[in-house]
Amino acid sequence: MIGGKVGDDVEIMKKRLSLLIAFVAARSSSNLSSVCCLIPRSPFLSLCIILIFCSQKSMRICKTLRRKSIKIYTEIGYFSIACITIREIFQEGLYPWSEEWFAQAQTSEINIRKHSEETKGIRKLVRIEGYNVPVTKKIDENGEVELNFYLYEKFDGLKFLAEFFTRFFNSSIDEIQISSDEYPDQIRKTIDWILSKQESIPVSHIEDDQITDEHIRAVLNVSNFVNNFFISVKPTDSFTHQFIFNRDVLSITNAFWINLQNLFNVDCRLIQMEGTRLTSQEMNWYLRHWMNGAFPRVKVINIDMEEINLHSLLADLNAMVFPEGEERVYKLEGNEEYGMHYGFDITRNDGTVATIEHEGGDIVSKRFFFVVW
Repeated sequence: MIGGKVGDDVEIMKKRLSLLIAFVAARSSSNLSSVCCLIPRSPFLSLCIILIFCSQKSMRICKTLRRKSIKIYTEIGYFSIACITIREIFQEGLYPWSEEWFAQAQTSEINIRKHSEETKGIRKLVRIEGYNVPVTKKIDENGEVELNFYLYEKFDGLKFLAEFFTRFFNSSIDEIQISSDEYPDQIRKTIDWILSKQESIPVSHIEDDQITDEHIRAVLNVSNFVNNFFISVKPTDSFTHQFIFNRDVLSITNAFWINLQNLFNVDCRLIQMEGTRLTSQEMNWYLRHWMNGAFPRVKVINIDMEEINLHSLLADLNAMVFPEGEERVYKLEGNEEYGMHYGFDITRNDGTVATIEHEGGDIVSKRFFFVVW
């Protein structure tokens, strides 16, 4: 942080704010919530992101006008740069949710850069929590805002700004995408900081091909605080670890270290693993446990394994061949439909049916795809 005078373009922001104040004043007899509904959806988030740095008054007005039917989705990115992405989306149940709609939601990007970095554009100063912080801004043709804050230490700056925005919007951090580009313990350190502010993390994407085995274990040890945990790392050939995961979604690449005991310790709705060395006999043992009532959360399993031997895989499971000519449609993530035309049905002791997708015969496959109906 550095001291200084707030930038001149704040006056421009204040003029925009005055229009917003006049809009409210003209409807002073109306309920504030109904006034908010008249504000167009798309530009409001961007306008708010800019105006909250003008004054305490503008901050209070923006906070009041933020509609309760809108959810702020906050994503943290920490790679070679640190960034915060804020999206304005309808709350679940108030609007049909879809990946397409999410991608079109109003978005603001806040980047945290080192104070020594070169600047594209003129740096101004804005007042945040008693500090004058250098910033540049850019607004694209869709009205979406990109702010670049220049601070002496990126991680501290990320925490400072993330806590400011989540406090202002009364929201939490919904998603993180992180690696250990700067510090070996950067991933675990980021997760620990977020968990000190909230009980869990809805979505976590971890991608890093330099992280050590020691730090991979440290990350896996907190994976059960993440609802949807996606990890793509490159452990050494000797890597082993036992962990428990019983949240919602687990996705692991380079999963050669996953053994049967690991799989027994996982009970979540969707399991996806690439590159395991699990055998047909091991998966047969897993399916027997499922048939006896284990893993009640499991709905979909998609695993790369050793070449499937159908005789070993289906031994003593009383599997029934998928009826010829029949097509079944399974709904995957985001209501995506997946058509199944072949496979083998097995039945759990409570009557629940699941299908193992395989064409049968001499077809060579290393993909174990299993769905619970």
